Amino acid sequence: MATVWAVGEIADGAPTRLTLELATLARQLAEAAGGEVRTVLIGTGAAGAAEEVARYGPSVLAVEAQTSGAFAPAIVAPRLAALVEQHSPDYLLVGASQDGKDVAGLLLGLTELPILVNGAGVEWQENGPRVEMSTFGGKLVTHSRFTAERGIVLVRPASATAEEAPSAGQVEVVDVARAAELPIVRVTDSVQEAGAATPIEEARIIVGGGRGVGNADGFRHVQELADAL
Repeated sequence: MATVWAVGEIADGAPTRLTLELATLARQLAEAAGGEVRTVLIGTGAAGAAEEVARYGPSVLAVEAQTSGAFAPAIVAPRLAALVEQHSPDYLLVGASQDGKDVAGLLLGLTELPILVNGAGVEWQENGPRVEMSTFGGKLVTHSRFTAERGIVLVRPASATAEEAPSAGQVEVVDVARAAELPIVRVTDSVQEAGAATPIEEARIIVGGGRGVGNADGFRHVQELADAL
């Protein structure tokens, strides 16, 4: 029996789409393994976001921590490492987002767990997860497994479809001390660039244009179509 954890992310007080995908994937893997599953949320508004995530899995662990205006991975990773030390989950699914990659990197140093990255698909086979990874623009697809009995899998967005569980799960709000002190990272400046209203990995519809649109005015029509959809 394996214990599978999904490590979620919070944006503007709500779980990201990738978090719901990971919660679903973790539940499916645990069911195949005959094990246990849990989603972990650490950050500002974790308790509130956990209520939505609970619809996708039987158990959600929420840790309130001030991540607004800070380098979130440096706050999330030590607390996550403390939970890992306390509960000893077998496998952790971490989203391959910008923050997720940093959390996974820090977690490697804090726990020394092995990692498989760039996962485009994860399925349970025999005694562990089998991770599909693509490289060179999808020209080469490999399948890898852990030689150890525990590990971290960095999962790409849209590798699983978010599906609600048959019944809502339980939310447990806990307070956890950091397992290790990390150097404080201060955000000295923030520059926001104009971009899409929705991250591309969370968009349900994507409208694209190429050389055929001719010029910037042509892309205005593409934007109008995207806005209408």
